[in-house]
Amino acid sequence: MTTKVTATPKNILKTRSASTIVPLQNHVSRKAENRNRRHQAEDAQLMLVSQEILRLVEASREGRLTERGRPEQFSGAHREILRGVNEMLDAIMLPIGEGNRIMAQISSGRIDELIAQTYKGDHEKMKQAVNSIAVVLQALQKEMGRLTEAAGAGRLTQRGRVEQYGGAYAEIVVGVNAILDAVVTPLNVAACYIDQISKGDLPPQITTAYHGDFNR
Repeated sequence: MTTKVTATPKNILKTRSASTIVPLQNHVSRKAENRNRRHQAEDAQLMLVSQEILRLVEASREGRLTERGRPEQFSGAHREILRGVNEMLDAIMLPIGEGNRIMAQISSGRIDELIAQTYKGDHEKMKQAVNSIAVVLQALQKEMGRLTEAAGAGRLTQRGRVEQYGGAYAEIVVGVNAILDAVVTPLNVAACYIDQISKGDLPPQITTAYHGDFNR
């Protein structure tokens, strides 16, 4: 005897639910796996970015200031991070490099060039300080030229203007003035005696103590 099974709406619902749940579970599982893979890839990229930044930190500590990040090795936001780090390093290092270049020129005796770029904040203060050194040396050079020209023209009373300088620069001008006094004073005495003798007068003997060639 054959038993006939009648499909009821309840049985149909159970069959359909069972056939739907398995693919849905597989879909959810695949989405979770994809999400995990994306997270792992993101973590790996962040680790590489961190290592690249640490490499730049170490380079800076060792004075290798031309080192830059390698954004071409990254993509998306990670590339932009490295580009931003490079721009920051350029903003810091380029003014320092320009200051070093001008200071090297000053140390070798070239004082005709100043830092022309306009910076902001502390970089502008550094620029002004470097340029001030060159400007003072330029003024000192002109002052020595003025005294040399005055001596050549016989204006032996001319002296350096100490009040226009400060610190060691003022001491340089004081020293030049002392040299001029040491040379010119005996010459003035000799010139005065020669003038008296040329007029038939016999001046008293020079009793001031001189040294070296002035004592002959």
